[in-house]
Amino acid sequence: MHHSVNAKIRYGIIDVDGNWVINAKYNKIKESGIKNLWWFKESDKGLWGAIDSTGKRLLKPSLAKVSKYAGNFVWVTHPGKGWFKLDKKLKKASGYLLDNKYSTYVYSQHNLVEASYKNEDKITQSGLLDLNGNWLVEPEYHQIVLPDSKGEPIWLITKAHQGFAPPIEAMIVPIDRPTNKGITMKLGWSPSGFREGLASAMNRAGIFSKASWGFVDHNGQWAISPKFIKVSSFYGGKAVVQVKNKKAGYGVINKKGKWVIKPEYSALSHLDEDRFFALKLNGNRVMIDDKGVEISAEIYGGISTHEIGAAFKEGLVPVGYYNKDISGYMDRQGKIIFTAKYSAGNEFHGDYAIIYHKEDKPAAEGKYGLIKRDGKIQIAPRYDSLLHARYTPGLYIARVNAP
Repeated sequence: MHHSVNAKIRYGIIDVDGNWVINAKYNKIKESGIKNLWWFKESDKGLWGAIDSTGKRLLKPSLAKVSKYAGNFVWVTHPGKGWFKLDKKLKKASGYLLDNKYSTYVYSQHNLVEASYKNEDKITQSGLLDLNGNWLVEPEYHQIVLPDSKGEPIWLITKAHQGFAPPIEAMIVPIDRPTNKGITMKLGWSPSGFREGLASAMNRAGIFSKASWGFVDHNGQWAISPKFIKVSSFYGGKAVVQVKNKKAGYGVINKKGKWVIKPEYSALSHLDEDRFFALKLNGNRVMIDDKGVEISAEIYGGISTHEIGAAFKEGLVPVGYYNKDISGYMDRQGKIIFTAKYSAGNEFHGDYAIIYHKEDKPAAEGKYGLIKRDGKIQIAPRYDSLLHARYTPGLYIARVNAP
């Protein structure tokens, strides 16, 4: 979403009734990774501090970079200083672990920290550390691709794309003991993270061929040969793929590469292990099961999906009716549970979901609000952005743009 150049952007935190738990007076607020602890900035070029869910200041603005907690600690930096750890009481819990030239991303589910910087040639160099700051994989790689599920291997990309000249050099290493040694492959494009034992990958001549995507196993072998134009990751033992076909071409395969749903659709996407959103050749949009049986009636505007398998959170999926400015939610049986006047909806978290609405007027800007599971508008759309708090359920980070 865009906002006016002259707008004064302010963030705060609201509850499900729209009450300001923390007034909208901050330049930025984001989650820390633990309940009732938030990072905040008071100005665009300011430093990060910490507040609790009552707005009480726990740490004055003093941090240049912050991450999210992994276990009992979080990685942060002071201006011009290296990365170190704070405990849950925001007390310093280590010496300097890493130079501040690095950007970091903490993968709490894997207990790993990815650290990267740009060298003199402006090429990204990335490596992996444990949570105590010990290098496991030296920063010699242009890209690191972690798995989508626990326990599966990591990809280390040793030669990234320079323009469109393949191949790239990729290495598979175990996640429980990552090193700089592993199974090497030459590929045409960066692979996906491993999921359910397989990763989607393009063969080394891929960009010169329209059908070059397949699936690689942990040993670097092609479990499903590279013959598809597009592929999704596997979910519930099934993946969406596209074959050469101007009118149709989308279908679903199993992990043996056999067709579960023949390639007879103009588009397909996962909603759940056995549910798919399908665009038929006649332009109709429907939900189908993993045998290709239509479950729903026509869905005018499509289905909102944000990540594989996340659509049916709380048993409902958001359904768009954009041409009528009406949206709603559908259950796994294809039944529309309710509709209301708004432009789009997000997944439910508990009893509430974020909705978005934009009036059909020139220069109108969309606003965000909340809807309940019974279809009643809980908070009429009035915020310029709204984000569900993952670590503090029942609260939302709200943005308002003041002139």
